[in-house]
Amino acid sequence: MAGVWGTADVTIPRTLRSVSRSISPASWIDRTPTAKRNHTLRLTVLTLILLSLVQQLPGQKTCYKCKGTGKLACKSKEHDPKRVCGKWTFEHRCTPIFQAPCCRGTGMTTCSRCNDPVAEAELGQDMEARVRWAKSQREFLSKARLKGVTVETKNFTLHCMVRRWSTKAGRHNRSRTAHLFAYRLQQLADRFEELCGQMPSQRQTLVLCDSGAENVSFTLNHMQGGYQIPLNRYTMAGLSCTWPIPQAPWHLKDDKNMHAHVIHRCTHLLHWANIKFHMQTTVWLDVGLAHWMSQDLTGLTRDFCFNEGTARAVWKEADWKKKILKEVSGKDEVKFATLLSRKNIDQTSHREHAYCWSFVDFLIHAHPEKFKQLYKQLKATNDTKKALDSTFNLSSASFHDQWRKWVLKNYAPR
Repeated sequence: MAGVWGTADVTIPRTLRSVSRSISPASWIDRTPTAKRNHTLRLTVLTLILLSLVQQLPGQKTCYKCKGTGKLACKSKEHDPKRVCGKWTFEHRCTPIFQAPCCRGTGMTTCSRCNDPVAEAELGQDMEARVRWAKSQREFLSKARLKGVTVETKNFTLHCMVRRWSTKAGRHNRSRTAHLFAYRLQQLADRFEELCGQMPSQRQTLVLCDSGAENVSFTLNHMQGGYQIPLNRYTMAGLSCTWPIPQAPWHLKDDKNMHAHVIHRCTHLLHWANIKFHMQTTVWLDVGLAHWMSQDLTGLTRDFCFNEGTARAVWKEADWKKKILKEVSGKDEVKFATLLSRKNIDQTSHREHAYCWSFVDFLIHAHPEKFKQLYKQLKATNDTKKALDSTFNLSSASFHDQWRKWVLKNYAPR
């Protein structure tokens, strides 16, 4: 007959059959002490025979611990995302998790009961790849004699050396600071793609140093002393470096201002990577988009890169909507044609920055779908007049007139 624990045929021994036949209902009716002793003896013999049979049958094939997978969940807290990465939930990989010796962030360990070689090999390959990635990030920073946390998202790689950072939610250590700014950078990338319909195919890199000395060390070793460069000329991968300057007029030690500063700089980075870091860029769009994204994500428009004019200017601290409305009402505004003549960001004043922002503001709010088309045309041709004619069938003068009407209607107090 078929075995209860397996598929092998089992023949019940003659002794077991005779014992089972001897246990008749009549024996249970007999209540004498001798009958009870005989019955107990028979049950004991039957139990021993059954146990011997079970030991000879095939064992269970599925491990009760890992259910046959060969892997178990790692219970260590060294790779706990809530403890290491903070409350910001987004798809990423980071060196604090990948350096966890327990499982390198895989969240799995091999089952010691199974010792499955296939499962062990698969898990080992994954862990080795994570170790190599974390090592490459450490080597990148060690060239400048720096130590920090690296967080990689879909569109950005962030290297953070800032040891402590304060926000309205409290103080954060270096790991959580890195995750906070990496989350903000990915928000920027998602918004940029939504508005422009274009994204570089490669990740951009931002380095947040903790001091001016660290910034100098990094820029000299990786960027030839500059602030923002492509990793390789004519590629879509760029590199930018900054640090929280406590003496700066815009107080980059303040979280909100630093957030705006990072968004502004990395909008430039995304735009330049989109055009493969050509030396020529459409200045009014480059400048205006950087300010607009900063305003959209942080509420601040008046952040400037280090090479964007002097630190102190009336327009730097002004309410841009209010001042532009006043000048448009008096027909004293900056002409769009004037902005088209600017070939370099260094040539633009803070006042012209405000107007660049306003022209982008008009396009995004009044013509969001056509703005994507215009961006695509400008990326291809770097010629605003051709792009306006192709997208809007307008000259630059007609475009300026439409912008004026929109400003008078939308910038007026309500």
